[in-house]
Amino acid sequence: MRIKRVCYLAIILLFSVLSFSVNAQEELPSYRLQLGENYTVVSAENTKEAAALLGIPEQQFRDYRAQNHVLTVAAAKDGGVRLSLTAEQNAFSRSAKSFAGYEKNDLEKLLPHFLADGISGSIIYGQNKVPYFRLHSTAADDAGNFTVTRYLTVCRNTQFTLWIEAGEETADDLPDRLFRTLSVGETPEKPSAWLSVIIIGGIVAFSAIALWCSIRIMQDLLHPKKKESN
Repeated sequence: MRIKRVCYLAIILLFSVLSFSVNAQEELPSYRLQLGENYTVVSAENTKEAAALLGIPEQQFRDYRAQNHVLTVAAAKDGGVRLSLTAEQNAFSRSAKSFAGYEKNDLEKLLPHFLADGISGSIIYGQNKVPYFRLHSTAADDAGNFTVTRYLTVCRNTQFTLWIEAGEETADDLPDRLFRTLSVGETPEKPSAWLSVIIIGGIVAFSAIALWCSIRIMQDLLHPKKKESN
């Protein structure tokens, strides 16, 4: 009975380590947005500064961040352009897996799913020849009309979207130029040292317990205990 309990413990330990390892591999792919000195870039984790940059209340930004999975926000220092980078895993991204593995004609079949009245779309290639959907529309607020351009790609089951809002006086090619400063990595970051230690340590512990269980089982088979007579 004791051996069975130890074996069960070893199995649970192995599955825990494997599960931890798989979850670690599901971290976001690497990404980089280099806009230059004319833009202020703020991590979405700094909700107070990010809200101030966008000119909205902090709670409103918190809600916006939670609903849209915002990573980073940015704005031109002259106030003419605002950007936000979002990333999420959803049914589409898990199905598409990675745009980098698609031919252009395959992407053209997917593109219409993102189009609607007032939204035009095309395929554009970013850094490392990664394909994106370029989705363009217009909107208006109290300050006047502005354009909204989205650049959407899927990398390792994650949907990345760069949102760019620009005023009417902005050059037509500016959104595309800003988009080309975005880099989304296809290769995940190397696991940190502590993560490797945890995984290796768990495997070593499982191996030791499994070896002990095997020895005890063999001993019981070779030298069975006699039942005590009453």
